[in-house]
Amino acid sequence: MRGLLGSGQGPTVTFVYENNETREWAKELHQRMAKIAGSEGVRASWWKIADLSAPGILAGAVSSAVSADIIVIASRGEGLPLPFYVWVNLWWPHRPESAGTLVALIGTPKPRAPRAGPVGEYLSVVAE
Repeated sequence: MRGLLGSGQGPTVTFVYENNETREWAKELHQRMAKIAGSEGVRASWWKIADLSAPGILAGAVSSAVSADIIVIASRGEGLPLPFYVWVNLWWPHRPESAGTLVALIGTPKPRAPRAGPVGEYLSVVAE
């Protein structure tokens, strides 16, 4: 992960999750990232999708996403509320084309076949 920043600091990661189950799933990924980053650490911010309807929270989540090295979205993939799409549309145009990574945890963390669904399809377009 050192190569992401090149400054000797760990990556900045914005986590956006749908509910407690998807937050726990994202926390598992965070722990793996922290293990890889080692002493450089992972600078993480956490945002619940339902809270994005509050203007102050939305502004913070947009700012976080614009400057993040990695954006992680954890969703069951069954459709998301309008504030999620507003959030994406506010940070997406302000990201450098070649910078960063978008990670989508779609479905459930339990072992079974993953389902991308409409959320996964939408995020594939955003990632491109």
